[in-house]
Amino acid sequence: MRVLVTRPEPGGSNFAGLLEAGGHQCLLAPIARIEPLSVDLPSPTDVAALVLTSANGLLAFSGHGAIPEAFLGLPLFAVGDATADAARAAGFRAVRPGPGDGARLVSVIRDELLADREASRDTEGRAGLVCHLTGDRLAVDVTAALTDAGIAARSIAVYRTRYVTTLPDAIATALDDAALDAVTHFSAEGARRLVALSVASGRAEQLASLRHYCFSPAIGEALGRALAEHVSRGRGGLWIAVSQKPNSQELLALLGGGAAR
Repeated sequence: MRVLVTRPEPGGSNFAGLLEAGGHQCLLAPIARIEPLSVDLPSPTDVAALVLTSANGLLAFSGHGAIPEAFLGLPLFAVGDATADAARAAGFRAVRPGPGDGARLVSVIRDELLADREASRDTEGRAGLVCHLTGDRLAVDVTAALTDAGIAARSIAVYRTRYVTTLPDAIATALDDAALDAVTHFSAEGARRLVALSVASGRAEQLASLRHYCFSPAIGEALGRALAEHVSRGRGGLWIAVSQKPNSQELLALLGGGAAR
C-alpha cells in the first residue's frame, strides 16, 4: 500500500522504515514537530520514580549532557515496550514496561507503589515524588490520578508539540493525485489536526476516502468524529481500523490485513 505517515520525528522516520521493510510505499510528511523545553529537574534524591508516557519525555535530559547516574538508577515506568526500549537505550536500568496506554499505566504504578508502602509499613511509601516527564498537552493526567490515590506526584512538561497551520504541499499533492491508499494516526490530536487541515484546504473528501489505521481505539474514535462532521459519507462510510494494543508492532500487523470497522 501507499501509506501516509504524519507522525513527528524521530518516530515518523522509524515507523516509515518499518513499513517500507514490510513492502509498503511511504509518504513521510509530519504535521508537527517536537521541541524540547528548558526545565529545571528536581534533584534525583527527591524523586521516587519517573514516568514516561512517550519516549519524547527523555528530552528532559537533552540539555543536561550525560544523564546523571542517580537518575539512571531510579525506577522508570514506561507506557509501553517502545518507550521502555528507548529508556533502556538511554541508560536507565530499572525500567518497568507498561501495558501500552496511559490510563492502564497509572494502575500499574499505583498498585506497585501502594504494595511497597504496605510491605514497608511506611505511610509515605518510597521517599520523594513520582515525576511524570510529559509534553505540554496531557492525554492522561497521571499526576492527578496518583495524587488521588495518596501518592505524591508531579508533572513536568519537558517538550511541546508544534502543529503546522496549513496542509503540507506533499500531502495536498498526494490527495489531489489519488496517490495514497492509507494513513496512519498516532495521536487523537494529530488526527483531528489532519482532518482540520484537509477541511481548510478543501480536501476532506479525499482524506475520508482513504483507509485509516489508528494506534488506539481512542484515536479511532476521535478521527471518526472529526471526519463525520465534514464529509458526506458519514461515519458508516469511513474505513477505520484500530489497533487494540497501542504499539508499533500491532499497528504494523493491522496494516498487513486488519479488518476495518
